[in-house]
Amino acid sequence: MEMAILKYHVLDFIKKNQVKPIPAKIYPGLKNITQITENFKNNLANQTILKELCQYCLTFKNYILAEALINFLIEIDSNNKDYYFFKATILFLKKNIDASLEKLEKYLNFICSSDLLTRDIMSELEKGEITNYYMFFLPNILQKYKLPIPTSEFNLYLFPYSMHDANQTIQQRYAIYLGYYCDRLQEHFRDLLKGLLDEEYELNGDTTWYHLNAGKLQWLLHNRPSADYHFQKSKELAPETSVYFDNEDSGVYSWLTEKRYQNFEQANKHDDPFHLEKWQWSYADLKDQQADLLFILGCDSRYLKYLPKFLFTLVKAHKRVDFQSKIVLALALENPSSQQKEFLKDISEFIHNTIPNMHITYGYGSSLYRDAAYFTCLRFLFAEKLYQRYPTKTFILDIDLTVTEDFFSKKFPLFSNYDFGLRLFAFDKNGDQLVGAPWCLGAGITYLNHSEITPKILHFIEHYIKRAYDPHNFTNWCIDQCALSQAVEQFIRPSWKNLVIKDIDQENLFDLSNYFKSKNDFYYQSPYISENNFKEQIQLLLH
Repeated sequence: MEMAILKYHVLDFIKKNQVKPIPAKIYPGLKNITQITENFKNNLANQTILKELCQYCLTFKNYILAEALINFLIEIDSNNKDYYFFKATILFLKKNIDASLEKLEKYLNFICSSDLLTRDIMSELEKGEITNYYMFFLPNILQKYKLPIPTSEFNLYLFPYSMHDANQTIQQRYAIYLGYYCDRLQEHFRDLLKGLLDEEYELNGDTTWYHLNAGKLQWLLHNRPSADYHFQKSKELAPETSVYFDNEDSGVYSWLTEKRYQNFEQANKHDDPFHLEKWQWSYADLKDQQADLLFILGCDSRYLKYLPKFLFTLVKAHKRVDFQSKIVLALALENPSSQQKEFLKDISEFIHNTIPNMHITYGYGSSLYRDAAYFTCLRFLFAEKLYQRYPTKTFILDIDLTVTEDFFSKKFPLFSNYDFGLRLFAFDKNGDQLVGAPWCLGAGITYLNHSEITPKILHFIEHYIKRAYDPHNFTNWCIDQCALSQAVEQFIRPSWKNLVIKDIDQENLFDLSNYFKSKNDFYYQSPYISENNFKEQIQLLLH
């Protein structure tokens, strides 16, 4: 199409559209189409303007004009790889799959290190029924080959896409990609996100993925009843299509509505689904003295191997201040072997006799459940009980981390007087969540130092987990984060402005295993500390 003819059709299309309501699913910058039009008249070859006009046409589903505009952009700059991806997207929306794949291959030639790599990716996209929905598989395949995912504004127009004739594999991939894209709109484009979700519901109806993303949006808008409704619907609908979430979105299966947890402490008072009352405990006797700091950890027998490294780094950091603070480390261990029980008894006595002001409390038992979600919850299930015995500043931690060497000498003295330390990467300074699901509040490191609120939080979390844990769930993986998030919402947020709350990730108090390439790299990091050499390494450290 010649530029003069294209100009006429574009301007005519815009003129006719100006009498129509502006769609909700439109980028804010495209709402002022009059200014874009004037700029276009003055400079027909301005690439930014042409791209905006292309997006405008896609907003109103005029794929013919959008394709003509992208063709002109390719004529202007044939070395811009993004233009080939844009054209592949437009052709995909026109359901011209062969032509779309052809343009995608040109895009891949720019980002792949070899023709062989391009061919490998293309062959994965051209398998059976996947081909007709390949755009929703592309991000995962690019990640597999360690290539960047295209993050263009054009991705918006892939959604909604009809899933009525798609099989479970395709719906699963679509649901994941839609969630990924919705999350990217949460902070700055909530009106746009609402428009997208409205269109998604209109096209695909009641789906587990629609309700998940609608629930997250309503949570960010502080509409708790609506968020609860959508999360509950998402969980209920999952079995109908067998579309499930096994990533950070899996918290939807452990989310309790506000109605469900009201007064559940009383209803659940004598319920012991994990057989915790049968656990055996060995408590450190502080001789009526007050602990200065309590660390609470929990794990199963396989993760006990990380305890020596944590304990060694704790002793090392404590030594730098001449063991001035009185510390209690409490461990809940699921299903230990007889050798592991002996190890705990041995090191608790060794620490008591060797390290001033350091004590170990430990307990063990066995549950019907053997999944990682339950093991992760152990530290929270016993936290209230342990806090009642040692009421002091408290850290509840993952076991696979280490204490930084200047923890006591430099960092913790500044941190110790805060009321709470939470993983607030999704929150602003006012306590408002900006992005993500409610359960994206990280539970790997939690600091509590408020004598009135802390017991309420620990009591709530224990009973929440007992009520929400369901062996029939697809997964319970985010259950501790769900419990912590709801505890924060109920007990901390109402008083946020009157409390001193810090983002604990910014303080660098601990080194987490996920800072390393793998847990093995973390475990074998120098100095290598194990059950076998722990006492020897402590003796070397002291002398």
